[in-house]
Amino acid sequence: MMLISMVCLYFFLVCPSTVLSLLSDIITSKSDASLHAYQIAVVITNMAQASFFSMNFGLYCSISKRFRDSVSSQVLCKKTSGRSTSELNKNKYRMVAINKA
Repeated sequence: MMLISMVCLYFFLVCPSTVLSLLSDIITSKSDASLHAYQIAVVITNMAQASFFSMNFGLYCSISKRFRDSVSSQVLCKKTSGRSTSELNKNKYRMVAINKA
């Protein structure tokens, strides 16, 4: 669900800015009126792009409990668990001895 909403938000809020920048040479070479309309469109798409990034953070916070816990522990300067990161990594990758026959 989260991936679908992120992709939809990206297409509606970020892609228009990209398309506009790709077409900038074609649009701005026509006349002064088209240049003015282009500048207004750039402002609007930049605002949409900025709102995407803030919505992205809000969406992550509303959907993912792990993300909320991580952000709150970072903001409040708390440890999330009693073990250090090196201890967690050591347990994750255990070496296995191979017996040669």
